[in-house]
Amino acid sequence: TLTYVSKLAQAGVDVEFHLYPNAYHWFEGLNPNADVSIYAVNEIVQAIKTGFKRVSKVEA
Repeated sequence: TLTYVSKLAQAGVDVEFHLYPNAYHWFEGLNPNADVSIYAVNEIVQAIKTGFKRVSKVEA
């Protein structure tokens, strides 16, 4: 994942990366009520909203 993020950034792609120490793959789906899962899902939702705002500004 870190390699992929680094390559995207090197290619000029806007990248936002969040690391959740000690969290396993799909932790937010397997344990959705954990504090870290709630936090991560909120960050994902915010990132999607931000992405849509950027697209809307470009298209306007």
